[in-house]
Amino acid sequence: MSILIIEAFYGGSHKQLADLLQEELEDCVLYSLPAKKWHWRARTSALYFSQNIPISEQYRILFASSVLNLTELTALRPDLGKLKKILYFHENQLVYPVKKCQERDFQYGYNQILSCLVADVVVFNSVFNMESFLTSIGKFMKLIPDHRPKDLESIIRPKCQVIYFPIRFPDVSREHDKDPESFFKVLMHLKDLGLNFHVSVLGETFTDVPGWKLCIVVATHFVPKIWFILRYFQLNICILHLNSFQKGSRISARDQIL
Repeated sequence: MSILIIEAFYGGSHKQLADLLQEELEDCVLYSLPAKKWHWRARTSALYFSQNIPISEQYRILFASSVLNLTELTALRPDLGKLKKILYFHENQLVYPVKKCQERDFQYGYNQILSCLVADVVVFNSVFNMESFLTSIGKFMKLIPDHRPKDLESIIRPKCQVIYFPIRFPDVSREHDKDPESFFKVLMHLKDLGLNFHVSVLGETFTDVPGWKLCIVVATHFVPKIWFILRYFQLNICILHLNSFQKGSRISARDQIL
């Protein structure tokens, strides 16, 4: 197994992403902890994983969410520190909503900053998530009474990129009994709102093609070169990103458009 996926809080969107990566990537293994008491997962999961992930010379990439203290793990397991380390932020603790500022535990945000410093690539699920984290680092570090670290944002920012969370939509059949009309009404409404979106047309092709093709052309303003594919593996940018590291290359902006 060349890809090591570690999820310290295996539930909700964290579980969805880990499961999708495990399904779509052939050469990966997942180690996780149940989604309970995330505060304790953030505090202690690194030690647990350091003792329970077997040593293997096959690992090439380490993918983990920011709940894990990546700094502690790589210190406890120097063999894992040598891997290409990708840190994924579902949310960040610098701006995560709390009732009062005094209730924010400094250590959680501090651990995420340290994890970014040891990671090779830092991925956020939205521009807001990334920018709110990066631009809050300076103010956050001012909570330290003295001898404050400097220039952390400029060190971390070059590693950062936004990869939107992959969403699996249910199959929308073109057959009349699956009510495709409602689906296309939604597309036309999105178009009327002026929103930009992309439609992927998938599935097996038949001799008789329904008249819905025109609806998609009107909604998206272009005609796809390929309307159907016989076999479909759901891809997303996270998987492409991981595969690119396996091949020793990065993904171009063009390849990020699915």
